[in-house]
Amino acid sequence: MKRRGNKIAKKAGNGGGDLSNGSYLRLLGDRVRTMRSRRAMSRKVLAKHSAVSERYLAELEAGKGNCSIVLLRRIAKAMGIPVTELIDERPERDVEHLLFHQLLERLSFHARSARRRQTLGVRRQSENNAFPYLLTSDA
Repeated sequence: MKRRGNKIAKKAGNGGGDLSNGSYLRLLGDRVRTMRSRRAMSRKVLAKHSAVSERYLAELEAGKGNCSIVLLRRIAKAMGIPVTELIDERPERDVEHLLFHQLLERLSFHARSARRRQTLGVRRQSENNAFPYLLTSDA
């Protein structure tokens, strides 16, 4: 019965070009290992910052661990990356592309913040002009 369930899972996983469960877990493990090594983090350091055991990280990186999304989120947060970078099924992007994408996200955040400050500043100026007696202490 177990064998039959695995065959069904493999067939379902391969439909439409998707990865099988085993292939996906190996991809996930490779991606965790690659991201960790790019940050020059040891498994011990990642385990400490993500509150996941070293043994579990080793199993995950070997493609043997089936991790919950909560644990993946903690691992990603400890490495300073979005969890989507780990779970994406597309081929891994090169370092330059990843850094450029992160830069764009930061710039868009700063642009939104600047627009908010500008909008609030314009509102404050218009409020100041509408009620000048509230701002002056000469009265």
